[in-house]
Amino acid sequence: MMSDWDIPEYQELEDFAWDRMEVGDLRGAADAALKAIKLEPDKIDSYVILAQAAGVLGQKQAYAREAVRLGEIEFKLEIASAPSEDFPFWGITRTRPYMRGLHTLALAL
Repeated sequence: MMSDWDIPEYQELEDFAWDRMEVGDLRGAADAALKAIKLEPDKIDSYVILAQAAGVLGQKQAYAREAVRLGEIEFKLEIASAPSEDFPFWGITRTRPYMRGLHTLALAL
């Protein structure tokens, strides 16, 4: 049984991937993101990391599109009700991976 203090392995890998991105180690970031996806295939940020680390424009776009697709599935109800004063979608922290995916896709296009 997992306690509130346990961090899933895929999350540790994703965090490590972001750390690698910060120091410019794109290969290390991509490797960690791919490992995270093997453990948890629907992690939006792992695809964002792959998109940002990709050296080929077509790969950037494909990974970013997958991040957005997963976000549209995960946040379907939230997207449908936004924007509204009752539901500030863009201010909710858990939607940030989806927003990063949208931003990454926009830059790649």
